[in-house]
Amino acid sequence: MLDAYSSQFHNSDKWAQAVTEWNVVQSILHTLSRQVDSCFLAVQTSSAVVFLSFAAGILDSVITKSSDQLLHQCILWMLELPTLMTSLCALQLFVKAASVTEICARVPPVMNSVKVEDSNGAINHDRQYLVAFIAQSQAGFRAKGSLIDATMLMNYCYICGAIACGIFTTGLSMSRK
Repeated sequence: MLDAYSSQFHNSDKWAQAVTEWNVVQSILHTLSRQVDSCFLAVQTSSAVVFLSFAAGILDSVITKSSDQLLHQCILWMLELPTLMTSLCALQLFVKAASVTEICARVPPVMNSVKVEDSNGAINHDRQYLVAFIAQSQAGFRAKGSLIDATMLMNYCYICGAIACGIFTTGLSMSRK
């Protein structure tokens, strides 16, 4: 939808129509985000819990089990792989949501690069209005009012990674005692 919007006005000078159609695009994104934001947050939270529980289970099994029970434990981990794969699919959902916001952020430069045939060489104020309008709209995928972007995705991955490292560090220090 966003790509179609950008390419539609590439060879056009209908700037007022572009503003109106951007309002439609933004409204669709806002409505969609509002409809699925609770589910999105629930999926991401449960995905993080599943991943961290899986990591803690592996660490616990490696530290506390004897070598003869290790094969049995590996089989149990294999049974948990579908759950882990679902968790990774939820992460991919987060990536897709962030990419929608990143695409929205790239629309103003695309619209600004449209060549305008102007006989007097002056700046096209209609185009500049459209570019500023799109940039200030901050369109994208939102969850509970917060824009889901690449920064939020990196923070999510960082926090999950830090907690997983904390689990492993704690487990390793407990195993030495």
